[in-house]
Amino acid sequence: MKQYCCLFIVTTVFGWAVSAASAQPPVPTGWAPDGSFRGSFRIGLPRYERVVIGQPYSGQLMDQRVERLPDGKLHTYYAGMQKIWRDSQGRFRMERKFCAKGAPHTTDFVWNPACPTIIEVRDPVNGSYYTWDSINHVVHRLPLPAAPVAPARQPAPDSTPPVAAPSRTLESLGVKTIDGVEARGTRYVTVYPAGTLPRRNTEPLTVSSEEWFAPDLQIRMLATTDDPQFGLMMIDKFEDFTRSEPDPNLFVPPPGFQILEEMEPFYITWGGVKQFPAMPANGHWP
Repeated sequence: MKQYCCLFIVTTVFGWAVSAASAQPPVPTGWAPDGSFRGSFRIGLPRYERVVIGQPYSGQLMDQRVERLPDGKLHTYYAGMQKIWRDSQGRFRMERKFCAKGAPHTTDFVWNPACPTIIEVRDPVNGSYYTWDSINHVVHRLPLPAAPVAPARQPAPDSTPPVAAPSRTLESLGVKTIDGVEARGTRYVTVYPAGTLPRRNTEPLTVSSEEWFAPDLQIRMLATTDDPQFGLMMIDKFEDFTRSEPDPNLFVPPPGFQILEEMEPFYITWGGVKQFPAMPANGHWP
């Protein structure tokens, strides 16, 4: 990324702060020479999502990878984690770490305390989407959008699909219980003809994935994708899953934080631009 100067203007309206943070451009992302993390994270406008009432849950959604090494051995590691809560009112909170590209793989996922934590809360009770920055002690608020109006259905065009188009089949896997929750499974098998992928597969390549969806909770409990193009199996699964009611304070902006009323997409920035040394030749911090 390029380095820019910043513009940040704040005024006060009805107890909230109105921010021109959307005019604040990104800064270089990575580790500064003093060992601190510096960078920017762009928050876009929230999309409409169906509100689920009376079905609380919480857990850690783990992004696990199983990689086949050149010697044929399997290497299992975690590529990411999200902490998730939802209460009976349909309020939703997610925490995730924002770290520099190329962070080392770990068998046991450990949150690096030097990495900023992004906390996002969707509150349909008061129509707000919050993103709070625990480093700068700021909470950004955007209004939640209304339900979209479905457009009139148009007749499908009469066209013949290209010969090299991938084929996809679906198979029902029935029902099974995951973490005490009944989930319905579906297997998707996609076959890509030779030469249709970016890596120019010389032979047809088959990608298989499974999804286990809980109708009551309206969430995906487990998903796996086996992609031979990259020699990876990707697994999204919950750990420490519970259906108990979460602490209501999790969905409320922390006391003492400044609340900024946003009107358009914006950036959260860690580290002052003026503190940055010259960008290293390789394009990232050590």
